[in-house]
Amino acid sequence: MWLPFPLSARDNYELMRPRRAHIETPDARGDWEIVVLHGWHSTYEPLLRLDSALREKFPNARIWKGIYDSHWKTFTRSAREIRAAMRAHHLEPSRTFLVGYSMGGVVARSVVANGFAARGVACLATPHLGAAPWLHFADLGSFSISPQSHRLKNLNRHPLDRARRQDYFFQAFTFTDKLGFCRHDRVVGLRSATGQGLGEIGEINVKNLRYEGIAPDVHPHLQGMNPACLSECFAWMQSKMAA
Repeated sequence: MWLPFPLSARDNYELMRPRRAHIETPDARGDWEIVVLHGWHSTYEPLLRLDSALREKFPNARIWKGIYDSHWKTFTRSAREIRAAMRAHHLEPSRTFLVGYSMGGVVARSVVANGFAARGVACLATPHLGAAPWLHFADLGSFSISPQSHRLKNLNRHPLDRARRQDYFFQAFTFTDKLGFCRHDRVVGLRSATGQGLGEIGEINVKNLRYEGIAPDVHPHLQGMNPACLSECFAWMQSKMAA
């Protein structure tokens, strides 16, 4: 099981230190660029299995680690910094995919709203209408993705975002365990993850997970980073590349 936060005190200290967003890659230039964005209170490390899967599925692509401050900056500011980093590295929008997990999906959409017309945006377990109402919001980053966030509401009305929604893929997770069926993944509700009310989206996939006993912790939400649950996303990306 992957944890949504690092175990060591050092890693937690590093996460709470304000930083400027950046992207980095060890890869040589390819035919495509794929920028992967982590979620709230996370390093890139939990995404390494997804990173490896993308390298295997798309050997002609350059995979970029997108790292941003999820605590002390709103998703809108992080998006502006990510966009600036992409411009500095001369990423061409028509050859670039953004893949965002959880909060990273909102950052990815905000990058598009800031004028970076990516070829496609994949949002995995992303709170498009806000995270679950039972979660607490104690910092700028998490409050910016709360159901009450005016920044999130503005993004959902933004003309550049609305114009590109045919190029979006939304992945939602529900689950069934010993207690029955749940229309959420313990962090993001089904309506939020599918962006209900946002109009027509390029493709939406809902995956229902099954557990023998009680679903542990936020395990359903973490499956948004699990390559085994993302075959539909990979197929969508391949179709966008072939178009």
